[in-house]
Amino acid sequence: LDASERGLTDPEAPTNSAAFADDGSDVKFCSTCAFGVIFAVRGGTVKTSVIDSLGREQVLGFYLPGEMVGLNAIHPDRYPCDAIALDSVYRCRFSFPALAPRAKSN
Repeated sequence: LDASERGLTDPEAPTNSAAFADDGSDVKFCSTCAFGVIFAVRGGTVKTSVIDSLGREQVLGFYLPGEMVGLNAIHPDRYPCDAIALDSVYRCRFSFPALAPRAKSN
């Protein structure tokens, strides 16, 4: 990356599902988390889901390599679901506050 793009992306080494999240769990972001980053899945599979009022899990979708996870959090400024690594996952983290001005300028 050149100097103008530093801070935009944070490519990460391969991780297993237990290390997918920064806190050591397999949940990358959760419905109680404030929005700040989106992720590109480079390898592996990520599931998004919510828990309904009866405590049942409702699966919203699966993300495969090449897909972006977290875009549905841009408007409410909060993640509306949990994202869980189902296996070993490669990902690239994008800082949305750094990405948004670049999208507007082009």
